[in-house]
Amino acid sequence: MIADLSGRVAFITGAGSGIGRATAVCLAEQGATVEATDLDDEALHSLIGELSVQRAHATRVDVTVPAEVRLAVDEAAARHGRLDILVCSAGIVFADDAERRVDPAADWDRCMAVNLRGTVNACEAAIDHLRQRSDGAIVTIGSISAHASRARLGAYPVSKAAVLRYTKSLALALAPAIRVNAVCPGAVWTGMQARIAAEIRRLTGAADRDNDEKTFFARYEAITPMKRPQTAQDVAKAAAFLASPDAANITGQCLHVDGGAVIRD
Repeated sequence: MIADLSGRVAFITGAGSGIGRATAVCLAEQGATVEATDLDDEALHSLIGELSVQRAHATRVDVTVPAEVRLAVDEAAARHGRLDILVCSAGIVFADDAERRVDPAADWDRCMAVNLRGTVNACEAAIDHLRQRSDGAIVTIGSISAHASRARLGAYPVSKAAVLRYTKSLALALAPAIRVNAVCPGAVWTGMQARIAAEIRRLTGAADRDNDEKTFFARYEAITPMKRPQTAQDVAKAAAFLASPDAANITGQCLHVDGGAVIRD
């Protein structure tokens, strides 16, 4: 069982869908007050409807704009008189095009801006507030792709590798006041993954059955020791653990939630 988070306030980026949404729900179920941020107003509205309105608040935030992030964090801390947990879940990935061997410059810029700089912006905005707690915690979201080589170049794995290096450096800089850890998911079927699959079908002319959820699961069952891909809820529980008092002496670590896939490398 994850430690009780009653009375704690968690600020979550990318909370509208996928891993961020699952983490918001998980933390709320453990008693935390959730400050949910995302670019998607409709997704945020839906999330708040799912959570208790007494323990949730939503703000539209672009994590690539430092002033927006800092304002949202400051307002969240002022609203509740504290900030205990930061989860950096906002992220993007681009569809692989079999005919394109290198991501365009615009994709590199956008991927690094959201995945890396967005994480940095959120952490820098939250640090002063988290220092005021005796057990403040930051959880970043990495990826198994940060550890695995790919035949084609890609902005996404590079951005996630940078997130992991930043996480470890920040953990060293902020200890012992604030713990900083990462969760590295393996394959997770989310709304973002579904959009990527649809884009791949468009680019390659593949039939729906060649890149859908069923195919996705079958593909990763074959190469994952635990014989299934991960769910967003699997990742959320790991994030909640790292944010909780049960992880009081854990910092600078990367917790893989990948069904054992990383041990193949």
